[in-house]
Amino acid sequence: MSVSIETRSPLLRAVTRALLGFVAIAAVTTHLFAGFGPFLYGVLVAGLLQVANLAALTWFAARLAMAAPRGAMSYAALFIIKIGALIAVALWALINLPVDPFGFMVGVAMLIPAALYATVTQPLSTPSNPVEVEA
Repeated sequence: MSVSIETRSPLLRAVTRALLGFVAIAAVTTHLFAGFGPFLYGVLVAGLLQVANLAALTWFAARLAMAAPRGAMSYAALFIIKIGALIAVALWALINLPVDPFGFMVGVAMLIPAALYATVTQPLSTPSNPVEVEA
């Protein structure tokens, strides 16, 4: 099934760019203050996990908006599986990789400031087809 709607709005592109930028800033700051090590690795792993999560959420939202009711149920089931996979990958990273849990939390927390920053800095778009109403 092909989805013909725009899956990446300007706001979502801005949030993704801001998220990547905030993760990079957090990683550089962490490196300057703590050097290479588990804290830095936690920030990077969690930040990249958040970018992947945002991409998956965008993909699901675009398909769910265009899906028929029967197809929407399958996308809802896939969404639940995605949440489980996200939790599994996060737990696997915390257990098996040399990441600091606090660094991991810093990386995960970058999504909210990135979304706020992108929302504030993204200009409001004008309607593409203005309609004049005669009284």
